[in-house]
Amino acid sequence: KSKTGFYQRLIARVVIWGAFAGYMLALSGFFFSPLKWPIGGVFNIGFVYAWIVVFVLAIAHLFIHKPTSIVFLVFLALGSIPFSNSFSVKTSGSFSEKKIQESIRIMQWNCEDLGGNLSWYTEEVIGRKRAEGFIKKFEPDIICLQDYSESRGKIYKSNNAFLKDTLGYAYSADALQSVQIKKYGVIRSGLKIVSKYPISAQGIIYYKGLTFPEAILWADVTVNEKKLRVVTTHFRSFYLNADKAFIQYMPTSLKEDAQVIEGKNIFKKLAYFQKQQALQASELRNFLDSCSVPVVFAADLNSVPSGYLYKKVKGKMIDGFIGNETGLGATFNYLLPNIRIDYLMHGKEITLLQWKHFEDGFFDHDHLLGDYSLSFAN
Repeated sequence: KSKTGFYQRLIARVVIWGAFAGYMLALSGFFFSPLKWPIGGVFNIGFVYAWIVVFVLAIAHLFIHKPTSIVFLVFLALGSIPFSNSFSVKTSGSFSEKKIQESIRIMQWNCEDLGGNLSWYTEEVIGRKRAEGFIKKFEPDIICLQDYSESRGKIYKSNNAFLKDTLGYAYSADALQSVQIKKYGVIRSGLKIVSKYPISAQGIIYYKGLTFPEAILWADVTVNEKKLRVVTTHFRSFYLNADKAFIQYMPTSLKEDAQVIEGKNIFKKLAYFQKQQALQASELRNFLDSCSVPVVFAADLNSVPSGYLYKKVKGKMIDGFIGNETGLGATFNYLLPNIRIDYLMHGKEITLLQWKHFEDGFFDHDHLLGDYSLSFAN
């Protein structure tokens, strides 16, 4: 019996301290860049779950072994910032469909190529109609789109025309740097900003280090005599579920990463692409710091809010999710329920009036809306 008890205690200690070690690895992904410490970035994806497990262990050890509980609580406190970035409690009122007068409404949306422009893809056609109904109902002034595609060919309907003629967005800026030439036409993909306000200036900054890089896209608009800069980007995807069909028709822009994408090692993919994201985060931060115009930032960062990359990009901006939603706010409709990778942030000069995460994503990502008052001095 004593031998059995010994092994039970040993197993319990291995499990408990193994969980704590996993938590510490996840926590390290908040403090250290994936460029220097890639394993921290990989473990950080599950940080909120590790934090909850260690919290439960800390409470249990209050009654079992208080010194261990104190150790756990100290390191939980170190993780309070990445946890608070990940988990929010709603303190604001309900979201009003009608926009407050003299405010500007901005929508963040990874639109997954804005499918539905081929009539025989029934599911995508339904999603497109739902998106059209939503946009007509809530009437955002500006929409920031990632994974946007404009297809030209006999079988395609133009997404540019859909946004301009059907939805009424007369002004636009785009960075459609990825090109696929197919049998039935040409597809150009990337970023797009559409606006009901005239765009007075716009620009594209391509990330360094790749032959076919993603980009930062920005556009300036004037609202009630106040100039505002809207910035969007898309960080590298992980291609965790890349199958034979995807690999066969892989766009040219991904060929230099083909060996990693085709591989089955998920951890290798996570570490590889997080390093690229870290370089993107640094360039993006430099650009945002250079902006002399107040910024609203809308993007798919493919990074969770408990990590180093989110911290780097956010800087002094305000994340609209915090205080306006309750829970983890996952915006990607697959994988884990904590995958909040789409963001709608703003500079401190701008006043946030209301913000909402809509969980009825039309395609693979949910969409975000924010209403802003531009009460700052020019």
